[in-house]
Amino acid sequence: MERSDPGAHHHGHGSKERREQRARLLPVDAVLAGLLRSDAEILADLGCGYGFFTIPAAKRLRRGRVVALDTDPEALDEARKGFAEAGLTNVEFVLSRPDRIPLADGSVTAALLSTVLHEVGDKPRFLTEVRRILSRSGRLSVVEFHKQEMPFGPPLGDRLTEEQTADLLRGAGLVVVETSRLSDAFYQVIAEVGPVTSPGAVVRPEPAEND
Repeated sequence: MERSDPGAHHHGHGSKERREQRARLLPVDAVLAGLLRSDAEILADLGCGYGFFTIPAAKRLRRGRVVALDTDPEALDEARKGFAEAGLTNVEFVLSRPDRIPLADGSVTAALLSTVLHEVGDKPRFLTEVRRILSRSGRLSVVEFHKQEMPFGPPLGDRLTEEQTADLLRGAGLVVVETSRLSDAFYQVIAEVGPVTSPGAVVRPEPAEND
């Protein structure tokens, strides 16, 4: 089924008015500014779709790179086209799987899940996978729809509150460091890797100088 909402991560085309609406509702710069701490990060754009965040992130990461992953090969093909047109060289496109992210343990310093988590069936298992690919000082941004009725986006019952998202991240051994309201449609929760010291308990990691 084709998505018609302005925030769906696979919705990369459409009218100019719709693209502008999506840009207003989902501020790319604010999301990336909260997630990326330097221009040398290795970012996993999970569920990259047509590349709404991929190209802006690649432009920011002058000394880093983006690994753009999606389970939809057609979406990846479209993202590749946009990437080629932008003349960038620091993006790798990877066809992912629903049950496993095909990246090595600790191989990325940052990860982005934009309007993806509400679609995932086994959320705890998936977030454990995300934590696995993050480095010891890795950071994750989850962007989701507010849990309220809107003329676009997923059904209300599929949406997650900020608290539900934060609880899922904590359950995966991550430390929630920030929750922000991006717009009337979206919020962002940022979490960092935290070592699990006992079942269900996490502590904030000490800053790593070189990771």
